[in-house]
Amino acid sequence: MIVFCPSCNADRDASIRQMEESYPVKGDTITITANVMVCGVCGEAIYDDELDSENLQRAYAKYREKHGLLSPEDLRELRAKYGLSQRGLSGLLGWSPATIARYEAGAIPSAAHNAQLVRFRDDSSYALELYEAGKSKLNRLEAKRVAEAFTSLGAENSLARALAHSLTSQYTKSGPQYTGNRDLDLDKLVNMVLFFASSLPDLVKSKLLKLLWYADFLHFKRQGISMSGTVYVKNHYGPIPAHHETLMTYMLEEGVIEMRPYEGPYEGDCVLPLVDFDRELFSEEELEVLNAVLVRFKNSTARDLSDSSHAEDGYQKVDMKQLIPYVYANSLKALN
Repeated sequence: MIVFCPSCNADRDASIRQMEESYPVKGDTITITANVMVCGVCGEAIYDDELDSENLQRAYAKYREKHGLLSPEDLRELRAKYGLSQRGLSGLLGWSPATIARYEAGAIPSAAHNAQLVRFRDDSSYALELYEAGKSKLNRLEAKRVAEAFTSLGAENSLARALAHSLTSQYTKSGPQYTGNRDLDLDKLVNMVLFFASSLPDLVKSKLLKLLWYADFLHFKRQGISMSGTVYVKNHYGPIPAHHETLMTYMLEEGVIEMRPYEGPYEGDCVLPLVDFDRELFSEEELEVLNAVLVRFKNSTARDLSDSSHAEDGYQKVDMKQLIPYVYANSLKALN
């Protein structure tokens, strides 16, 4: 590959070589086998942002292993065990909401935080104690999931928890360009469904799925981050959440919605809310986005919404059945 070599002050043919490198990590010197870009003419190492980031994460991983610290995957598995969001776990532990997010993004936990996380993971009585003391900080659905987790420890997970874990895992693998730069917030996604279903009588599922897409993409356009972390895929009738059947089955199992056949000229199912929309999960900016989407498409049929979505770059510039990058939110035509 051809890259610019600062030592030669010219573009040079370069290659990636493996060599031993040491990194300072929290006062410790960690040596790893690093991938380094090397100039083919002068032999000097050339800085590469992507390779350097990968090497640093490799050094962090070795540091965690050396000192017995939990990894980002360990934290995700811990949250899945109890059905907790990042916000919920940090609330029970008495930490700021951003702390778990930082650790799952690769930051190294402090020794004190790591000890508390390990105890929460391995000592169910301690976890139950924190839950009883802090369950008022959890939203209704999350509190329900955690309560179920405690009753099912040692047994197989409930279907709803298994579905939630499957959906979260699938979305995490997709990457930030498809999740809108955030992890899936399943409770927020469920409540987005409840918002539209409670606002629109006889809401057809096909219309609902595209309303979710417009809400997440409009929020990304305005704030640079999606509202729920949902991944969307190009479907024949418009953009829809990836693995949407898993999402709908999860909500049915949780008892937050019910489905009934649509009574009208088209085939399909209507989505009916069984619990109230929890507005406390949303910021004022997020509520403004939800209302903007509702007002814009309130009187649109599912066919109208399908036609509208087909005109968007996020639909036209992606192949069928492929994931839709959030970058196309910046050119939304139907909403500002």
